[in-house]
Amino acid sequence: MRTVYSIILAASFALGFAQHDAVACSTTQSLQATTYRAALRTSVEQSKYDDAELLYAKILALPATCIRPEDHRMGAAAARWRGDIATALTRYQLGGDQASITQINQLYGKVQIRAAGLPTPRVFTWQGIMNFTPEGKKLVDRAKADFPSSGNYDGYLSPGIYVLAAGYNPNHVEVAFEVKANETKVVNYP
Repeated sequence: MRTVYSIILAASFALGFAQHDAVACSTTQSLQATTYRAALRTSVEQSKYDDAELLYAKILALPATCIRPEDHRMGAAAARWRGDIATALTRYQLGGDQASITQINQLYGKVQIRAAGLPTPRVFTWQGIMNFTPEGKKLVDRAKADFPSSGNYDGYLSPGIYVLAAGYNPNHVEVAFEVKANETKVVNYP
């Protein structure tokens, strides 16, 4: 009998079903997780993404055995609609949602902007008419908010041609770059 148990235990570890150091989810914690999960779902459905982030953090504070893949997927939706695609991708991966990961990679390109020296770029615009989706607009807003403080940006943008500049004067240096879906673009300024 002990041999059969050992084989089952070894197989469970090999398949990843058993966690040697996992802390069990108590009844109280399970009820908390259920309450937080319901509130998280409601927050995501009502587009209250800041509330959803707080609830997702509360779920993550519980033992890992209380957390379900759907929690990560709802947390990913909150991050995605706030414009934080990198966090959304990580959470979708934790939630096993390959379809959403593929969709993001087909819609957006990763961008790494590095300011090489002075003057650091302060203006971030795009060329032509860009018909951004609401989500794409959030990405641009996030980049425009993050960018001026350091001149650096590491995130995602909708495909298109963007322009960096040190200011709106005739002597500024402009750098144009193209973002393509499912590609990483590294931009050094100037």
